[in-house]
Amino acid sequence: MDRDIGFIGLGNMGEPMARNLLQRGFRLRVYNRTAARTRELVRLGAVAVEVPADAVQADGLVITMVSDDQALQAVTTGPGGIGARLGRGGLHVSMSTVSPELVRKLAEQHSRAGAALVSAPVSGRPDAAEAASLTVWLAGADQNKQRARPVLQAMAGAIHDVGAEPAAGNVAKLAVNLMVLSSVETLAEVLELAARGGVDRRALAAALTERLFTGPVITGYAMRLASGLSEEKGFKVALALKDIDLVLRAAAAADASLPFAQVLRERLRSVYLRGLGERDVSALAADLAPAPRTGVAAGA
Repeated sequence: MDRDIGFIGLGNMGEPMARNLLQRGFRLRVYNRTAARTRELVRLGAVAVEVPADAVQADGLVITMVSDDQALQAVTTGPGGIGARLGRGGLHVSMSTVSPELVRKLAEQHSRAGAALVSAPVSGRPDAAEAASLTVWLAGADQNKQRARPVLQAMAGAIHDVGAEPAAGNVAKLAVNLMVLSSVETLAEVLELAARGGVDRRALAAALTERLFTGPVITGYAMRLASGLSEEKGFKVALALKDIDLVLRAAAAADASLPFAQVLRERLRSVYLRGLGERDVSALAADLAPAPRTGVAAGA
């Protein structure tokens, strides 16, 4: 089993994921574009490196957990990227939510160098990353998935094998995100309608999630929306908008019609343009709230 791991990308999700690996006895070489994010992990025993390639052993295992296609391409095939260092026998575990097209491209490039890629994007908020209870959507060749599993188990509560082609993991993750965002939008509208009709938001949210609609996504977001919470640590609107764009690109490539995804894109774009891109997607409720009343003219 691989015990020496490279870990690239230490944002709100990546940092607690890397911390869990350290706490379970893995040895890490870590890279982040903003070097300050490595300090806590270095205190816990990780080794910080200055370029992505230095996180990689020639035949080792490296994890990437970055924000988008551009960032993943940069740390893989850009200057100082892992692609040049990850040689025969190396394994790239891509845990980012990125396009299936990019995953196919990177898998082919790694294969030509004798390395391999498995896709393992995750579902779960930062608190799930902290608790090592993420859900992983795993795809790739069987021997590579088996090699990645012990590492993934240190960060995840559930691992679902969704196929032999690495890109299948990213298709599954995009489908899941479409479901999550659809649920958040539906809940926001339901609670807004109820509140305007005199129904207490919290009471309705509690009733809905007691028996009719259960599970961590529905329950968590129902209570968050009912309480008017929209924290910065969560599923950011900017990333959700990126993900919906990826969903629509994947749908176009598969000749699939997703009309509600188009609606969600416009809703997310509206919230983003209001300057709420760094807020959690529960900010979708912000567009539904009534506009402040202006003063009534005298004598009206």
